[in-house]
Amino acid sequence: MPTWQPSERPTALSNDPAAAIILIGFMGSGKTAVGRELARRLEQPFYDLDDLIEREAALAITAIFRSLGETYFRTLELFLLRRLLTDVTVAGTAAPVIATGGGIVTTPAARDLLRRVAGTVIHLRVDATTAARRVAADGATRPLLNGRHDIPLPEENRLRKIQGLLHSRRPCYEACSRLVADTDGLSVIEVVDRLITALGNRSATASRPDSNT
Repeated sequence: MPTWQPSERPTALSNDPAAAIILIGFMGSGKTAVGRELARRLEQPFYDLDDLIEREAALAITAIFRSLGETYFRTLELFLLRRLLTDVTVAGTAAPVIATGGGIVTTPAARDLLRRVAGTVIHLRVDATTAARRVAADGATRPLLNGRHDIPLPEENRLRKIQGLLHSRRPCYEACSRLVADTDGLSVIEVVDRLITALGNRSATASRPDSNT
């Protein structure tokens, strides 16, 4: 069930339909799939920061890491998140559901933004074993899980790398989020159902699909 982080618990969770929802969490936590379905149910636009980064840079994420470096990637990631949120507060565009990259919380300026944002930051929590299994199954290229020449790490090494990254990032996810939802052992639909309940069923007029995605 979604749970409040004791140290970060706000006085009230906003049910304002104009508020943005930002999903953070480790790779394999389901941010993109959950975000897309949550946006559909809430009838809000959905943006995946990784997709926006690739469009903005006209390069695949692996190519950005290889040619321009992780620092460039993180800078562009933060710029695009700020732009999406500025469009809501200044231009009055519809408040989106945003799926961030798993490493966005490694940037101090991004952590500061996430802690100050008017919308709801949700941490999709996943354990290392589940993350490793999902990452292996989805077939996506993960630069931080590659070795030399962009060759994916062997399974055992990949799990150790995931455990280390998750251990270092977990405090940042917890410090930046207002709502936490465990995703281990749950389908996308089950996670979204619980988030809809936690968010107070705000504007959730779209029908619930019959099958899992």
